[in-house]
Amino acid sequence: MKTQHKSQSFRDHVLLYGGGALLILAGFIIAYQFVEPAPPNHIRMTTGHPDNAYYQFAQQYQQALAHNGITLEIVSSAGSVENLQRLRSGQADIAFIQGGIRDNSQQPLESLG
Repeated sequence: MKTQHKSQSFRDHVLLYGGGALLILAGFIIAYQFVEPAPPNHIRMTTGHPDNAYYQFAQQYQQALAHNGITLEIVSSAGSVENLQRLRSGQADIAFIQGGIRDNSQQPLESLG
């Protein structure tokens, strides 16, 4: 009779703690669906020629972002058209582009003005 009590007690513990563990695991899985990834700590920016004002602005951003632990890689280019191509191809994360530059791509861009 004592053996039956022990096995029943063990089964009750497994059901209680196993069920609790499954419930906690399900909670983590559901919560993970709503967690957004951390922002990148390395950004690649394409700008104009190193003598250009946009390149100078990028260097100022580089210094400001470095204070927050973000590395800004500056890549010079021939100008806005090349910068736009680099954005579209994924070779750059952000770029300085002059207003009025148009391409025939349907891919939308986000901008700050």
